Amino acid sequence: MVMKTFVIEEPSPAASQQIDRWTPIPPNGQRCQFTGLKHAKLYHILSGDGHVRKRVRVVNLRTPGATRGQTLFHVGDMLQFLDELAREQDGAAKGEVTR
Repeated sequence: MVMKTFVIEEPSPAASQQIDRWTPIPPNGQRCQFTGLKHAKLYHILSGDGHVRKRVRVVNLRTPGATRGQTLFHVGDMLQFLDELAREQDGAAKGEVTR
C-alpha cells in the first residue's frame, strides 16, 4: 500500500499583499482579467467624481496634443475596493451597522 503525503502551505506575506500592477481597461465587449468587469462597467465606475475613482488610482496615457489616450487603473487598488465592498455588503446583509 502506497501512502500519499499532502503538504499544505500557508500563503507567504508577499502573496497576501496588494498587487502592485497597472492594467488597461479592456477593449469594448471584453472583460478585465483581474476583476471580471467589462469595459463599459470599468469606464463607468472609474470616471468622474465617483466614489470608486477616489479609491482607485487611474491614469490616462496620451501623447502631447492627442485627444485620446489609453486609460490604466491600479489592480491592487481595485481589488482592495472590491474586497471592502463585499465586506460592507455582507455586513449589511447580516444586519450589522455599516459606516
